[in-house]
Amino acid sequence: MATLDDMVESILDAVGDAIQAAADETGGGLDEVVSVVRGDRSRPMPDLPAVWIIPQPATYDQADFGDDEQWVMDVSIAALVKNDDPEIGARTAQRIAARARKVALTIRHEVAGLVDVTSRTFDPHARRSEQNRALSWTDATIRVTFTVTD
Repeated sequence: MATLDDMVESILDAVGDAIQAAADETGGGLDEVVSVVRGDRSRPMPDLPAVWIIPQPATYDQADFGDDEQWVMDVSIAALVKNDDPEIGARTAQRIAARARKVALTIRHEVAGLVDVTSRTFDPHARRSEQNRALSWTDATIRVTFTVTD
């Protein structure tokens, strides 16, 4: 039986593992990524460039019937880059976020109970931190549909 908490953990682990594997692989498209972080905080600050995997609220599909429940959860994939040149930082963040999104889509066959994994949004506007103007980030979001049997 796949419980809600088990499914969420499996999904986030699979996204992180896929992105880390692409970062570790020469020619994997994410060679420049140094750190993969799960959640919206990290201590200490990870080495950059980094990819952050941030789950959004999961929602139950009310139209579902039967013993199994179908859930939908968006997962944000943000690239954080440090560069003194804002244009280079922005372009690097955009490239990393777009490639990490593509890698994250590959988990659809990795986790039992997944119904679908699709692209949701891509925000190419690279934001900059007011506290540290050398930091830029861009994010993409995937949508994961999964079944819970508890």
